[in-house]
Amino acid sequence: MTSCFSRDEIESGSSRIKIFMLVDGVLDDKSFNSSANRALLRL
Repeated sequence: MTSCFSRDEIESGSSRIKIFMLVDGVLDDKSFNSSANRALLRL
């Protein structure tokens, strides 16, 4: 992530950043599950 925010924006957007991190984690889990399912299908 590029840090091009002022200090006030970072403080007010800390909760927003946490939400983005949670969303990224969910997307990573989905992509991991789909790749795992593909590997199981190959077996």
